[in-house]
Amino acid sequence: MKAVAVALMVAWSGAALAAGAEAPMSVNGIVDALTPAQQTTISNARPKPGVERGLNLANGTNNSAAAGPSSQMRKLDFKVEFEFNSATLLPSATEVLDLLGQALTTSDLKGYRFRIGGHTDAVGSPTYNKQLSARRANAVKEYLSSRFGISPGRLETAGYGSEMPLDPRNPKDGKNRRVEIANLGH
Repeated sequence: MKAVAVALMVAWSGAALAAGAEAPMSVNGIVDALTPAQQTTISNARPKPGVERGLNLANGTNNSAAAGPSSQMRKLDFKVEFEFNSATLLPSATEVLDLLGQALTTSDLKGYRFRIGGHTDAVGSPTYNKQLSARRANAVKEYLSSRFGISPGRLETAGYGSEMPLDPRNPKDGKNRRVEIANLGH
C-alpha cells in the first residue's frame, strides 16, 4: 500500500511558520497552539455605592463571533497518513490523532468547537480532490469522536481539495496534502 502523507504546519493569526519548522507534537504543544490568546476587556460598569471608582479588568477569550475573519483563528495542520487515493487511515496516523484527541479533551479546549479541513495537492481533478479531502476530514472526525468520545457537534468538517495550497507556486507538491484543525470558538 502506498501511503499519502498529509503536511504539517502551524498557523497563528493567519501567519504560517517558516518552511521546515516543526509543529508542536505534544499534547501541551497542541493545546497551546489551539488555545485562543487571552484578551483583556475593560468594563465601564458603575461601581457599587461605597466602592472607589475605577476600571474593572477581566480576562476573556476569543469567541468565533468576535474573532473576526478566519485568518485570526488558531489553526494547526497535521501530517496524517491515509491509504493511497483513499480516506482510510493508516496505523501511523493514530499516533498523531491520539495526541490531537488528548488535547481536545483537556479542560483548556473542552469548551471549544473545531473545524477539520481536508486539503489535497493539485494532482487529479478538482472535483475528485474536493470529495477526497472531505472524506479524509470525515475520517479524522470519526476517529476522534469514537476513540475519545468527542461530541460530533464540536467537530465540523470541510473538504477544500486543492483550492488553498500551502505552496501556491507548486500546487502538485505533496506538502499541500494536509488535514487542518481550526478553533471556531465556543
